Amino acid sequence: MAMIEKGLNAADLKGISIGEFFKSSPLNNLKWRLLTMFVGIGLVVAILLDQIFMLEEPLYFGSMRIFGGLALVQFYLMASKKQSE
Repeated sequence: MAMIEKGLNAADLKGISIGEFFKSSPLNNLKWRLLTMFVGIGLVVAILLDQIFMLEEPLYFGSMRIFGGLALVQFYLMASKKQSE
């Protein structure tokens, strides 16, 4: 699947090590770090709102998804700025 995503054939990979093929880019690392950080913040916000207002459980999933979406928007803005430089 990774070969298909990168648009490579098996012949293109002859002589390339596995570590070199799966080398991650800084932007990919940034995306996953932003996503996990914002989902964690969303979970904390949901817990605080639940403690204060005695809300229901679906708040957790919604809050984590909203903050996860915000993380991806933030990543898009940062990545587009980085690539334009």
